[in-house]
Amino acid sequence: MKKYCLLFLLPLFLFACLKPKSEFNLKKYEYAQGEALIYENLSKNNKNSKWTILNNAGDELQYFEGANPNIVTGITLPDGVYTVRLNSHRNKNRASSTVEKDFLLKSYKHSLRINNYPNSTMEKEYAIYVDNQLIGQSNYAGSFSAKIPEGLRLVKLVSATQTQEGLYDMIENVSISFYK
Repeated sequence: MKKYCLLFLLPLFLFACLKPKSEFNLKKYEYAQGEALIYENLSKNNKNSKWTILNNAGDELQYFEGANPNIVTGITLPDGVYTVRLNSHRNKNRASSTVEKDFLLKSYKHSLRINNYPNSTMEKEYAIYVDNQLIGQSNYAGSFSAKIPEGLRLVKLVSATQTQEGLYDMIENVSISFYK
């Protein structure tokens, strides 16, 4: 009977000791700001995964959790080489495995200018979202300016009591003005 118990417990013990193996492939090297990374997760023996985007200095800029999350690069990140890191672990406080791959962020950018004139009904203080990513806050006069990557962009202004949104094709500089 002991022999059968050992035969039953041995595979469970070995399976519990398996170290996860982190591995993934990026399908391309160059991406634009606000674009989703295209990858294939090849990890084995992991139950938990944390994906991190790092800059050249090693600072954590964004993180995502799960085996296959939708990893979208920050729309306001500057052009340059970044690293995506995958850290996999079977259970908390257990063995983990980490792998990193570099990718390039590069895109043409155009100016987005928002002017809120004094007689406008739009509030002076509002948050600005582009493609559902917070990119900034209006100044004391209700104005805002930023460089936005080229492409069709959803621009949303959210104040305490109002929301204004619209689609804008950022193939050139865009100016949004609010009057009465």
